[in-house]
Amino acid sequence: MSFLAGWHPFLVHFPIAMWLVGTATLLVGSVAKKESWLGTAWFMLTVAAVTVLPAVWSGQEDIQVLVGRFGEEIVTEGLQDHMDIGNLIPWAMIGMVGLRLHNQFKKQGFKIKNWIWLIWGVAVSIAILYAGVLGGAYVYERAFAAP
Repeated sequence: MSFLAGWHPFLVHFPIAMWLVGTATLLVGSVAKKESWLGTAWFMLTVAAVTVLPAVWSGQEDIQVLVGRFGEEIVTEGLQDHMDIGNLIPWAMIGMVGLRLHNQFKKQGFKIKNWIWLIWGVAVSIAILYAGVLGGAYVYERAFAAP
């Protein structure tokens, strides 16, 4: 068994909460033009982007354990979609935070506007919620609704 296998449900919810609350804080800070809120939002988004990595790794290890135990037929279309979206989300999170850091310290040239960060954050949040619905539906179907 792998080190992170079995820990996915515990590890995944922290970065989800940090990203969703961070995006909401970014929205409020942008609308209210409050620098302290924006700083808090970017701190939460950065923490989410860093802590999402063990969450994704644990999900990948859980899949390996399930396939090893039950075979490939355990991977339904919904679970495959959950995995695909879950593997893309960290790239979007890290990309957003990385570009924001680059943009923050850039002295000249094009600066990315706040509304672009908001759209990006909301798009990632929607993907997170959709992946969560798919993962939750899979767990419910397999664990609770099975005869």
